[in-house]
Amino acid sequence: MIIPLERYKLTGKPFEISLLNYEMAGREQEWGQFLRRLESAFQGNECKFIVIQGKYGLGKSYTMERLYDLFKKKRRLFRDVFLVNTILAERPIRAHPGEPAKTKFGLDLVNRVFQNIEFEELMRITKKIKKGLSNRSLKIGELVYKVFLKIKEGDRIAYDVLCGTEVSGSEVRAAGLKTIRDSQTALGVLFDFQKILKAAGYNNFLILLDEFEYIPTLSTPKVTVILDTFRNVFDQYGLSESRESGKTAKIVFVFAVSPGGWERIKELEASAIKRTGGGGFAPFMDRVNPIDIISLNPLNPKETVDLIAYRLKKHMAKRVKISQSLYPFTKECIEFVAEASQGVPRDALRFCGILLEDAAEKGKEKITLEYAKKVLKELNLYVEPKAKK
Repeated sequence: MIIPLERYKLTGKPFEISLLNYEMAGREQEWGQFLRRLESAFQGNECKFIVIQGKYGLGKSYTMERLYDLFKKKRRLFRDVFLVNTILAERPIRAHPGEPAKTKFGLDLVNRVFQNIEFEELMRITKKIKKGLSNRSLKIGELVYKVFLKIKEGDRIAYDVLCGTEVSGSEVRAAGLKTIRDSQTALGVLFDFQKILKAAGYNNFLILLDEFEYIPTLSTPKVTVILDTFRNVFDQYGLSESRESGKTAKIVFVFAVSPGGWERIKELEASAIKRTGGGGFAPFMDRVNPIDIISLNPLNPKETVDLIAYRLKKHMAKRVKISQSLYPFTKECIEFVAEASQGVPRDALRFCGILLEDAAEKGKEKITLEYAKKVLKELNLYVEPKAKK
């Protein structure tokens, strides 16, 4: 059976929106701004909060993935940066009976951080410390010293303790360790890990946190605790004696959030200021420098065209020479898609995917402007603007 897309010399579907492993098309301005803010953070002497704002479909998660990929591929250029990538809304943020007035967000956050670091990577870190692991020289707590000593020896139970993985108490005790059960202890572990990173040659600890807009959907008390947790991490580095002596890697947080989510936090802050003087909101927001808030804008028409051309080229069969870079679309068709999608990458890709599959099934040789309008109208994805009187 002939695969319909073979008609267009394509080896696969070029417009799937769930895949994030494509190179970036467009966004040169925002990307450059983002990298400049990171460079400034890495060169500074304090913890940093960097915020990426963008409406749904504009590419927040994609931008975070591209950043993660950049640091992984060019590790030689970022030797002093240790990177971890996680999602805040991947599961409900837990509230435990042990802390009835709070969520155990600090514990949950630290667990997620270590869950997104490979066990082998932690082993490599311990072996990079030239003077060896020592709780006295590194000034780390007994628990962290024992955990990382076990990790250095290849003991995965210690790794499970950091990740919050359910293991039997007998196994944990047999390893001479203790389960981490509260946020205060967990945040202490995170801070001691910053000292270990510094001893291993890392000056910066970059943590990428996606879907931050999930936070303000929670109850106000929970949001207060969560923001205060981040504020605490920020201040802990600034007040640390280890920072003054250059023995702690600083954390740089990058939050990806929708404009609506960020506005909601600002609204909650304003309400908290009226009631209590700010609560946990104002201290967190005060630590976000306005210059470190980067907004993703819709793609301009040329960037949208470039995005479509890039996706088609990536899936064009090898040794096939097509003079038209947008084949099987006409240039007028893609210019229409750029307009109809209003520069939202997700919508532009979705429209092109629909048109491509529909045209392939119907045996169309080319996807024209007229055909595109007809198909998208039938699916209620496009409404012809009314002519001006």
